[in-house]
Parts: sequence; C-alpha cells; structure tokens
Amino acid sequence: MKLNICNIYIPPNQDPTEDELTNLFGQIPSPRLIVGDFNAHNHIWESEKITVMGQKIERVINNLQLNILNDGRVTRFNSANGDSSAIDLTLCESELSISLDWEVLPELFASDHFPIIINNENYRKPYNVNPRWRLKQSDWTNFVKYIENDPIMSDTEQILRIDVNQMIETFCQTITKAAEKYVGKSSISNKYPALPWWNDECQIAVKLAKKAFNTFKRHKTPENMPEFKRLRARARYAMKMNKRKCWQEFVAGINNSTPIGDIWKMVKRISGTRNHSMINYVNYNGSSLTSPQDIADALASTLQKHSSNETYTSQFITRKLVEESTPLSYDQLTEAPMNYSITMKELSDILEERKNFKPVPDDIPIIFLKMLPQNAKELLLKMYNV
Repeated sequence: MKLNICNIYIPPNQDPTEDELTNLFGQIPSPRLIVGDFNAHNHIWESEKITVMGQKIERVINNLQLNILNDGRVTRFNSANGDSSAIDLTLCESELSISLDWEVLPELFASDHFPIIINNENYRKPYNVNPRWRLKQSDWTNFVKYIENDPIMSDTEQILRIDVNQMIETFCQTITKAAEKYVGKSSISNKYPALPWWNDECQIAVKLAKKAFNTFKRHKTPENMPEFKRLRARARYAMKMNKRKCWQEFVAGINNSTPIGDIWKMVKRISGTRNHSMINYVNYNGSSLTSPQDIADALASTLQKHSSNETYTSQFITRKLVEESTPLSYDQLTEAPMNYSITMKELSDILEERKNFKPVPDDIPIIFLKMLPQNAKELLLKMYNV
C-alpha cells in the first residue's frame, strides 16, 4: 500500500490561519499520514489546556474527517522548566487508523521530544539477525573426520548414478550435518549491531542520565532538574567524543590499498545505519509487491524483457538467426579446451583464491569446501565433471 507521509513543523511564533492549514493538509493525497510538531494544545489529544492553535487544528481535523492517533501520552519534555506536553501529533484517515499502532518510547535519548513509533499492524517486518556459522570456534578436525567417514563420500559410484539435483542436495546435506555438529551457529538475535564507538563509558553515562530523568519524573524538585540536565549533557559529550575518536582512528588507518567497500561499511556502522540485505518491496507496473515470490517474478520478467530480441538492433538479430541456424559439430566441441575436464589442481587453486564471503542460499561458506577431506573433494570434482 502506498502511503503519503508529510512532516510538519509550526513554530511557536507563527500563526497560520485555518484556511492555510486546510489548504496545506488538503494538498497531501490520500492515504495520508500527517506527523509533526504543531505547538498546539487541545483536550481532544488530552492536553491540560486549550490554545488558539489547538482550536484551529481541531476544526481542520473535523472538516477533513481526519483521525488523531495520539492517546494522551506526553511527547515533549521542556528541560527549561520541567513541564511535559503533547504537541507532536499524528493524523490520518479513519480507514488507515484501524491498522496503525501508535507508541511513544519512554526515553528522550538526545532530544527534548520522545521518539514516536508508528507500526502497521498488518505488515510488520522486525529486524532479525540471521544465525551465522561460528567459524572461529569450529572443531575442524572432527568436521573433516565426520565427512571423510560418511558412506556417501566413500561410495562415489552410487551418488553419481542419481539425479544431478538430488546428487547436489545429498552432498550439501552431508556437509551441513557435519557443520551443525562441529561448527554450530550463533543464536538468533533481534538486537541491532553494536556501534563501534559504543563503550562502557557511554553505557554508564546514558544509564545515569536515564536514572536521573526517571527520578525527576517521580519527584519534580528543584534539585533533581539540574542533576538530570548535568548527567544528560555528560552522556551527550561522552557519545560525541567517543564517536569522534573512533572515526579519527579509522581514518588514520586508511591507505591506498583499503577497499572502498570497507570504508563505506565503517561509515555506516559509525553513523548507526543498518543494512537490510532483504528486498521488502518493489514497485512494478504501478503496484507495490511485498511477497518474495512476486518480487522474484518481477525481477525475472524485467531481466527477460531487457535481454529479449526487442532490445537488439535488426543487424544483430539477423546475425543471431544465422549463427543459431548453423549446425554445430559436437565432435569438434568435445575436443575444445573449454570442454576439458576440471582437474584437482584447478579445483584446489580456485578454492584457495576464493575469499570467505557470505554463503549462498545453500548456507555453505567457501571455508567448508576448503576444509573438505580428499575423498570429498574427489567426489565434488566428479560432480563438476558429470
């Protein structure tokens, strides 16, 4: 579902008219989600007072038949006097409000506004860190023995007689069983990757600032307010200085041989940007696709279209038809160097040259193939040459 989101800020010294607000909100196509700091107070979002701006917002909401998602929780903390208010509003159509969940986080972090999270109840995709092989704690000796003594690796003639797809699946299952037994995987976690500059100093400073804020919320005394400000400033300073130090140390280690990919990866880690390797949706022919199968079909159709004859010139198509209609001499092709069988040395060289990148969908990293015993490598070589 397409959603038009507009973020609005009305400064306290500005006084837009009701017509201007109606015109502004009306320019946003439906379905729309209007969020922002309106600096307005009204009892309908459970403010303690009503202001002129709050009355204008109320009339505009009624005229445009919008719903307000706020549930009365405060959204801003005034560090000058310790007061709290609900001036950050979230507006949308009534049919949209049914599927949206509105939540205010209890911590201020580095702002005077509490973070607001809006979730679609019908479509949630949590950030999950997939379990990975614990390669550094692997028992490679028993891993090799397990595969070496497996009956499949000994009876190569039997495995070579079955279907090629079943042959590959059986081979991969043997390696996976050995890995599950002697390598193991990390536990599934919903936590975000750790920031490289986050350390005990940051953690303690933030913990003390949170504790001081909770104390002030319970006991709004003149002493607790400056204590909270002091500890929050210390936490901000600790995070700022550790982030700067981390960046300086990284930049000092960059040279002309540093891969550009490693540089961008560290930039994202320091800034807190999270990588989502999964494609969540694709716009295709005017519609949004969210199903993995639909996305794969859309990508396949696009690639097929761009590689079809429609993209070729007439001269190329003519030459293509001529070449395709020319009979091939398979006897000559069999003797061509490109059809020679792969040798064990070539296989070993390729495995040694390959880096330990992320495993492909079969979840078998290159290092598993490098660690294979000799009889398993010979079987793998025969499978390649089938």
